Amino acid sequence: MTITIIHPMLAAVDANAIAQAALEGDVETIELKLDEAIREVGRTEEWSEAKRELVAVFETQVRPALDRHDGGQLHYFGTACIPLTMQLGYLVGSWPRVVVHQRHHTKRTWDWEAPRPTLRSLELPDSLVRAEGDVVIRIAVSTEVDREDIEDLVPGPLAEIDIALERPAPDALSAEHVDLVTDAFARALQAIQECRPRTRMIHVFASVPTGVAFALGTRISNTMTASVQTYFYDAKKRPRHRPAFVIQDNIEPAQPTLTAEQRGQADDLRRSWAEQHRRLVEFAAALRDRRQEGHDWLRTTLMGHDDTSMFAGAWRELPALDGATLGENVDVAQATAPGGAFFFDEAKRTWRFDEHLLHGIISTMPDEAQREQAGRMLILHEALHGGKHQLTGPTSREIGRFAKVLEEIDYQADVWTMITEYAFVRHHHRTKTDDARAFFLSMVDTAIQTFWAFDASAGPTTTIQVRRMNRYLIWCWQYLRLEQADGLVDALTVLATKPVIEVAGARVEARGERVWVNLDPRGFGRLEVGVWRGNALGRYGDGHATDVKALLAGFRQRDGEKILNELRGVFDLVGR
Repeated sequence: MTITIIHPMLAAVDANAIAQAALEGDVETIELKLDEAIREVGRTEEWSEAKRELVAVFETQVRPALDRHDGGQLHYFGTACIPLTMQLGYLVGSWPRVVVHQRHHTKRTWDWEAPRPTLRSLELPDSLVRAEGDVVIRIAVSTEVDREDIEDLVPGPLAEIDIALERPAPDALSAEHVDLVTDAFARALQAIQECRPRTRMIHVFASVPTGVAFALGTRISNTMTASVQTYFYDAKKRPRHRPAFVIQDNIEPAQPTLTAEQRGQADDLRRSWAEQHRRLVEFAAALRDRRQEGHDWLRTTLMGHDDTSMFAGAWRELPALDGATLGENVDVAQATAPGGAFFFDEAKRTWRFDEHLLHGIISTMPDEAQREQAGRMLILHEALHGGKHQLTGPTSREIGRFAKVLEEIDYQADVWTMITEYAFVRHHHRTKTDDARAFFLSMVDTAIQTFWAFDASAGPTTTIQVRRMNRYLIWCWQYLRLEQADGLVDALTVLATKPVIEVAGARVEARGERVWVNLDPRGFGRLEVGVWRGNALGRYGDGHATDVKALLAGFRQRDGEKILNELRGVFDLVGR
């Protein structure tokens, strides 16, 4: 099977190009169109949207084709700009059978040959320098790269490497000789890693044809410690080399622009949540009125249920709902929330919910009753944070820096929320909670769906914060444990113990004081799931019952059902 990628921009790629290549057998053709994003680059020199669209198109069109035709031959026909072409090559990675095709500038044909050119002597770093800094690589294939033009962009580099043809020219390098340049580039990257190990950034100034840029991108490993900065050449500007973007940086998909209908649906859900908030306030008053002397929050909330002994220590010190920060109301007039998905105005004691969060809830939860429950559970969770947990505006700034602390806080708030929600529904509709196991399973499902609503975007993702991945793993594991529960006491016993579970083998990155998991399979090492249970460590790699790579694919594809199903294999090996 042959996969053909058509990547036009500076010139069209017509059907004759593929015909001239005389591709044999079955051919799947993928055309990448980024017209509007490219126009935005021309207007603003802002590359983030173009890169975002390219990554989204790759994940939704190209990667599935690569997965379907593993081992097939990939042909690239492109006339796109160098930064985006290198990025696409990086995303394709070390695909074993890649053929690039280049458009001749004067003949305007894709089927042409030229004598193998000569490469100038390649001088690479050969002594170890442990200083921290940047490195410059200049690649001259189509034209010379002006040294003076880039001096101010990267002052005092740790090393400067030139990869250049003896006689650069637009059509000096035909497709069959591309490896002359890409092999030299790979050697340069290896020399930097060995002799300049503390390199922060590699600045690549490339005057090359599009096909060469694609092939260069395939040589950039996602396990490199140094990042690669790309540049775009504009002869009318000074400096003429303009920074574009860093190849390895992840750019999350932008929030979509909602239609008038979607905004109206979000407004309706916001009003529904305002009503749910009012009912929670009434329930808090009811709990306060019936509290008995000597009853803590568990006995009060569960209406005197005898066995809550599975909760001890700090669990017993939590308040009942009337001691949490519920606030006065939900602001139904505001469509946005300062700083993100929701906001609690401490001065006005008012909740605000962003229309994009509400749209995410609507998209992930078709059932109206589940959406109402999601609103109650979100308010309850944050009400405990704002009260007992003292996560106020000042203390919650940059709280994501404390991943382990936040994991504990969130788990406690999740469990407190579920117990309070159970009591709330039992107070209003007793029969709905008669099957405690089924009710707690439904709450965990609502919680997980709400997590996805926060992470909702226009497509797959390439990274996820470690703390967010662990929160999904924790609650998927609890879902599997709750499936085996028998009644309320069993369900509470499950919730009283937070699972200790972790995935290892994917590349971990620190960015902006946060820790991320890179979900690109090319960077995977030996994948394992680790579980601490019963004072014993269990380690589970790929096997007949477990597929850790598929588990991580579930995160990459934002597919909660896939994550749960793949985790079930590990759970069956561990047991309850």
